[in-house]
Amino acid sequence: MSVPLEIEIAGLSLVISSDDCSFLSQIADRYEGFIKPPGSRAELSYFFSMTTDENLAAGSETVPEVAKSKTGYRILRRDFEIDVFPASSEITGIVARNIYSFDSLLRVFFSVALLELDGLLLHSSSVLDGSKAFVFFGVSGSGKTTTAQLSSPTHPVLSDELTIIRLHEDGHRAYGTPFWGEMQKNGINTSGKITALFQLVKNTEAKLVPLRPMPALQRILPCVLFFARQENFVQRAVDICCRLVQDLPVYEMHFLPDPSFWRLLADVK
Repeated sequence: MSVPLEIEIAGLSLVISSDDCSFLSQIADRYEGFIKPPGSRAELSYFFSMTTDENLAAGSETVPEVAKSKTGYRILRRDFEIDVFPASSEITGIVARNIYSFDSLLRVFFSVALLELDGLLLHSSSVLDGSKAFVFFGVSGSGKTTTAQLSSPTHPVLSDELTIIRLHEDGHRAYGTPFWGEMQKNGINTSGKITALFQLVKNTEAKLVPLRPMPALQRILPCVLFFARQENFVQRAVDICCRLVQDLPVYEMHFLPDPSFWRLLADVK
């Protein structure tokens, strides 16, 4: 057995043990910047005893399933099958020897495990303005990567596709992730306190339209990355979203494909 590899994202770490040293090296390269440094301590850790199989075909065209088990839950797709035991923080299972399969598995696992930290994965780009974070959410093609590209390099990019949002005692924070979109680049491994959330709307003029909590919730829920159907998981995710729209301003952001939208953000507090 090789030395375990530990990935930490938004305070949640995954300690991966496997006999497949070469694949662990691929994982270390892919998630560069999110490998937990020695001596640091995560808020929540899981320990994954991983088996790889190069004969499993990648299954990106199929939807993963999160199924209930007697002692936790299972995450299934044709290219991975793992059992998660929350009480002991252990994971066992098999994954195709394919970095894209592993990345898909990681996204699904984090979408569930983050609930323990009052967190979720939102289809959004996110950038920093000093210590503040702005989150731009929307469905595929809405302009997430565009806003990230137009913000860089003056504003560090946390993600151009999937942002982790967590509730803390001092408010909501946006965390950088290695879950990229078209930029094909890991976000920076840091966080910022969220100032506001913006639903992206492509238009011929730049303007902000405030949303009341209920319409904001209706816009945000379809953008949460979530595959579980168990009532306790679903209710926890909805509760987090409800708190999000109650605590933070949410806007429709009509924008052009240029940096003019940043002029709108200057007055958002």
